[in-house]
Amino acid sequence: MKLHPWLACCLMMLVTTGCGSGAKGPHGPDAAAVARAHIDQRIAGVWRLQSYVPDAQLSPAMLLGMQAERIVVRVESGRLTSASKTLTFDRAYRIADVQGDKFRLFIRDDTGVEYESACELDEAGRLMFYTLTAPWRGHGVLEREGPAMAYSQ
Repeated sequence: MKLHPWLACCLMMLVTTGCGSGAKGPHGPDAAAVARAHIDQRIAGVWRLQSYVPDAQLSPAMLLGMQAERIVVRVESGRLTSASKTLTFDRAYRIADVQGDKFRLFIRDDTGVEYESACELDEAGRLMFYTLTAPWRGHGVLEREGPAMAYSQ
């Protein structure tokens, strides 16, 4: 079964530190860069798609594939990559507009088009997302794969 690489990516919507000026003030990085780096650290690792509900109906073949396949992705070093056997992709990502546990995630496809998602890390450690860019508009949940990773605030 072959899933569109963006579907898996939009389900993961995750990070890099490339938004904003990145300018440093006299006391180090600006607050926005620090916030992006903090989110980047928190979302690094392997995630499994728990659920995804598209705003528009997907093809029956796509829906069947999503139900049959366990979609797993890795977030690491500014890249979002597949961690599933039958799904292969490697995409750049960046985060922006960090407000506590909420942020915007942009994933770039092979043609340079960026897909935007609004994301939030909840208290249970899940990544909730709403993809804003057509044709993948919809909402979903990602959960950490394997044991929970320790995180200190």
